Amino acid sequence: MSIFLIACLTLSGMNAKLDPDTGKQVCEAIEHHAEAQDFSPELIVAMAWVESRLNPEAVNDRSGARGVMQVILGKTWSPNYSSNDMLDPWLSVEAGVLMALRWREKKGPDWLECYNSGTSCRNSAYRRSVLSTMESIAKAKEDHERGLSVLNRDRYVCVEN
Repeated sequence: MSIFLIACLTLSGMNAKLDPDTGKQVCEAIEHHAEAQDFSPELIVAMAWVESRLNPEAVNDRSGARGVMQVILGKTWSPNYSSNDMLDPWLSVEAGVLMALRWREKKGPDWLECYNSGTSCRNSAYRRSVLSTMESIAKAKEDHERGLSVLNRDRYVCVEN
């Protein structure tokens, strides 16, 4: 198991609404689809955490965004997936990564804020949340490499194995 998957599973364990099997499927899908489109898996999992806490069943009542990566369906610029597809961790992550790829190709290095705010591309709070989550993931990976285990459902805790 990769260090990324261990860190991702640690993060998924912080969502009490997410069963461990679904968390594992989401983490595996993130690693696969991120790498397939030349994204950092840490970036994609951080986005997914900010968007839905890695929950394929998440639905935003205001925007209608769905799934792990909170994809808005039915728009001309949306990937062609159904609401039921968004319940499948693999397809939900794939749709979100394809949306991220679309924004990266369209906006270059400044694409991240566009993912959450659309064409306005103005959501610095989203960027900060994603980057903060990436820092937590990096710390979990470092701690694992040092032989420390992590996780208390409400906060990040390090304890020796």
